[in-house]
Amino acid sequence: MPILAVWLGPLPVPRSPKKVRVVLVSPPPRPCPTPAVERLRPRGPVTRVFRTNRRVKEHVGACVIQGWTVVRGWDGARKGERPCLVWKGLEGLVAVPPGNISDLAAFILPGLYIGNFKDARDVEQLSKNKVTHILSVHDSARPMLEGVKYLCIPAADSPSQNLTRHFKESIKFIHECRLQGEGCLVHCLAGVSRSVTLVIAYIMTVTDFGWEDALHTVRAGRSCANPNLGFQRQLQEFEKHEVHQYRQWLKEEYGENTLQDAEEAKSILATPGILKYWPFLRRL
Repeated sequence: MPILAVWLGPLPVPRSPKKVRVVLVSPPPRPCPTPAVERLRPRGPVTRVFRTNRRVKEHVGACVIQGWTVVRGWDGARKGERPCLVWKGLEGLVAVPPGNISDLAAFILPGLYIGNFKDARDVEQLSKNKVTHILSVHDSARPMLEGVKYLCIPAADSPSQNLTRHFKESIKFIHECRLQGEGCLVHCLAGVSRSVTLVIAYIMTVTDFGWEDALHTVRAGRSCANPNLGFQRQLQEFEKHEVHQYRQWLKEEYGENTLQDAEEAKSILATPGILKYWPFLRRL
């Protein structure tokens, strides 16, 4: 997800807080009573920062202004002399629309869930959702529970990680599970980027959606869904060059889709309020 930010500068409270989305500032070298600094006191952990420049030394906390995550950090090159926006120091920053990362796996489509590492070990929740298949995609992915069928994909949450090469086996794994009337959980560590990317590719294949509409569908169930910039580019390339062949392959392999995913996904997108956080992102 691109950085969406507004430069606050060393000023006190901005004139129009509604325009504030994601801001990266540095804590001052000594206590500073200015309203801007007081307002940016951390209230929770940093959501996620990736691919940092060497100049960016630390990120110390986050709070929320107008429903958007605001991150505090410091830029070593400026030596913490003033609050500053480190624009070129980050390749990407996850900004989560109102709503926290859930403690429960998120329902995406019938028989398809996205969750985090904790969800993948929650036997009670897995049983409740009739999950018999787990797709694990993270650096140390491995089977953890007996009686569950696994597809383990070792992959880092890095823009340079190639997830496209795992799309076909992931789609096959998820689809075969759902055709059997069972549940599949797709998870990474946080359930934000890697797992979401694989599920978006699956939704694109079983519907006629492009990657953006597929992302809308996922966010309807999991608002924190945010593939990193590299994964977004891979999904864009998948939409341009490969998804049509994948749809044809799926049809030849399994016949007509009896799961009515296209209708289900379109009804999700028609739900009022689902898309209200997306229009400004499309303008970036």
